[in-house]
Amino acid sequence: VVLDLCAAPGGKSFGLYSGLGNEGILVSNEIIPSRCKILVGNVERLGFQNTVVTCMDSAGIAKVFPHTFDVIMVDAYQDITIPFQMSSVEFFQLVKEHLNENGVMVVNMNMRGEKNGSINQYLR
Repeated sequence: VVLDLCAAPGGKSFGLYSGLGNEGILVSNEIIPSRCKILVGNVERLGFQNTVVTCMDSAGIAKVFPHTFDVIMVDAYQDITIPFQMSSVEFFQLVKEHLNENGVMVVNMNMRGEKNGSINQYLR
């Protein structure tokens, strides 16, 4: 089971879906409702099977899918337009709790931080 936590508009989900074939389940999540509508449209247009689209924060995902995921893809960055800070240590600790015992988190970060205690140090 694979989670694309920040999925809209769907390009990363398409790549993950292609890699899964018909052998897994993809959960494509987007927290912003207007972007979630775009995601749903693209998932339907591309004919994804074995795919669930959700529109919730990571706490909601944890309630619905506790310790479920083999892989979690997080496309996170620092941007004042994001409704929550996806680049905090607390956020990544919460994401980690969604993984099953042998799961992995894949992170794409568009940021730099050289200060002691930065998120970049935490993710190494």
